Amino acid sequence: MGYCVEIEDLTKQLKHRTVLNHISLTLEAGGVYGLYGHNGSGKTMLLRSIAGLIYPTSGTVKIDGKQLGKDLSFPEKMGLIIENVGFGPEYTGFENLKTLAMIRAQVRDEQIKEAISRVGLDPADKRTYKKYSLGMKQRLAVAQASWSARSFCCWMSRQTPWMTRAWNESERWFVRKMNGAQLW
Repeated sequence: MGYCVEIEDLTKQLKHRTVLNHISLTLEAGGVYGLYGHNGSGKTMLLRSIAGLIYPTSGTVKIDGKQLGKDLSFPEKMGLIIENVGFGPEYTGFENLKTLAMIRAQVRDEQIKEAISRVGLDPADKRTYKKYSLGMKQRLAVAQASWSARSFCCWMSRQTPWMTRAWNESERWFVRKMNGAQLW
């Protein structure tokens, strides 16, 4: 499998504070990755850099061999969750994902249902999003990120009870089912 994201000597400074300090890593296409770290450790800034939402002070971020900020503005093949996701509270999980899928018209209903099932939710559940538990909302966001990505899916959230439990207990099945997983 080839590399989709290549980060070389990435540094980001905000005012007089270094928030990313000489980060270098490669992420394989098709991988599922999670960031784990303390508050303020740079997880969100790293993801914003990968998504093209901020540009590095120095170093490079390449997506499929193209440099962000030079060859492209943002990656087109990435499912990414940074902090909170906003879904329509009056729609079911499936309806929310279907609405998002219609933007690009590239995802079939079966793919949406499969993504919802893969995270342990029922695609036929008629409850609206506003009636979902916090864990269900987080899982729906991961389902959306998983089918948004064609060659790379990077997801992250603040350390939530569901994610902590997922990493520490038997729910690792969920990550393993998504093309093999790596946690770094």
